[in-house]
Amino acid sequence: MEGQQTTLAEAINEAQRLIRMGNLRAAGGITTQLYEQAPDHPPVQAIHGIACSRLGQYKKAASLLQQAIDAGPEGAMLVRLTNELAQVCINQGRIDDALVALDRGLETEPDAGFLLGTKAEALLYAGRRDEAEALIKDAKSRDVEHISLAMALGRLRRHQGDPADAIEALKPYVEMEGMTGAQRAQALGRLGDLLDRAGNYDDAWDCYRRAANFAWTEFDPAAHARVTDAIINNWTAKAMGKIKRPTGTSKAPVFIVGMPRSGTSLVEQILACHPDVFACGELDTLAFIARKTLGAENITFRPTLDRPNTLKGKQLELAAKLYENKLRLDLEQDAQDRGLDTPKALATRMTDKQPLNVYYLGAVALMFPGAHVIHCVRDPRDTCLSCYFSQFVSNHPYAYDLEHLASVCRDERRLMDHWKRELPELGLKITEVRYEDMVRDQEAQSRTLVEFLGLPWDDACLRYHESGRVTRTLSNDQVRQPIYASSVGRYKNYAPHIKALTDALGDLIPGSSVASEG
Repeated sequence: MEGQQTTLAEAINEAQRLIRMGNLRAAGGITTQLYEQAPDHPPVQAIHGIACSRLGQYKKAASLLQQAIDAGPEGAMLVRLTNELAQVCINQGRIDDALVALDRGLETEPDAGFLLGTKAEALLYAGRRDEAEALIKDAKSRDVEHISLAMALGRLRRHQGDPADAIEALKPYVEMEGMTGAQRAQALGRLGDLLDRAGNYDDAWDCYRRAANFAWTEFDPAAHARVTDAIINNWTAKAMGKIKRPTGTSKAPVFIVGMPRSGTSLVEQILACHPDVFACGELDTLAFIARKTLGAENITFRPTLDRPNTLKGKQLELAAKLYENKLRLDLEQDAQDRGLDTPKALATRMTDKQPLNVYYLGAVALMFPGAHVIHCVRDPRDTCLSCYFSQFVSNHPYAYDLEHLASVCRDERRLMDHWKRELPELGLKITEVRYEDMVRDQEAQSRTLVEFLGLPWDDACLRYHESGRVTRTLSNDQVRQPIYASSVGRYKNYAPHIKALTDALGDLIPGSSVASEG
């Protein structure tokens, strides 16, 4: 038994090391094996829960982390597990559950700055800014400090437009010894946001650049381009027309796709206010189904379906049912959370705003011939810079290099151009919405989208920022505000620093003479 415990401890330590390095797949492989061997061992539950959390397997992570907490850890371990559980709840949009978990942890560890900072962030996600500020002030009055408190203050002050004290609070953490690369990247990114808000663009750029260096992940743009080529060459209307498609599948799914930071969250938030639309958020369901049911391979950072001719009708039927079940479960959970007897309007339309679903639209056309696709487009300079400035949790290894971003942006655009040529022949309905047009005339663009979905107009779509809905993405703060124009042409503030980006984007930039800017 003693030898087994030693082996478990060594494996747990190795999984922790891999998680710190960001090698999540390897860590998940180890913790899965550990859990199969010792499912009732609290340290195994804890590390497997953490690995599942980082891999986006939130439902499993929540259960495992709660079991580990119920085993009665103390001190730093209790703080770590409570914080991880709260983050899982936040990522699921369950802010009230996150606050409950944090308050339970704070009952035992009232001066845990880590938990206090995460609680402030949760309150900000819920739009409860006054409560978040009061919490931060109380912690400061008790001389409780932690980077998470400084980060929460930074987010609050950026929204308020008065970043001076938050800049000073964050500066020490940027250079603090003992921080992981991920922690330093997060701190630098938030400091960059504050300096940007203050109009100090050169210093902001320096922070963003350093953050990207710390967060940098291996990515092969040539391999990604080859995969894109294979999809374009193989997924043609002619090839797909030979495949038996399931009948009677739902016409409810609406897929909102495009580059990350291109306006997908804004579009979903507007549509979510319509009484006949249920917003499911950013689902990874299609990627999971592609891998587990349709035989996709992990060639790039997404499971890749590079040819349709291996698919069978029964596979597609099963895949469609799995996807529909996921949407139904989300509806039922929403009804339960809101104390309703029946789901919202039984969902005439249901949105999935995973931008990377662009890779699976061929399969979507086979699974759901009556589905709708909304393609979000934004000036690629603003799109790429917004990605570069963001701190993604996972699935975006290209986002920390300007030339990699430009390459993926070009691949996304030519892939979407291909789908627009081929998929309407199979019955899929596709429309495009430009972020700049939405900013200029929200009502006209919103009416066009609602009409595209075959729904009657509802004025609630114009008051999307009043809905109180929490989005589980980096855009949560933005979609709680009325549309503003300051994000259009933001790249001009960084023109001296982005020549590599504009050169790599080339003819993708609107206007023939713009590529020479910067």
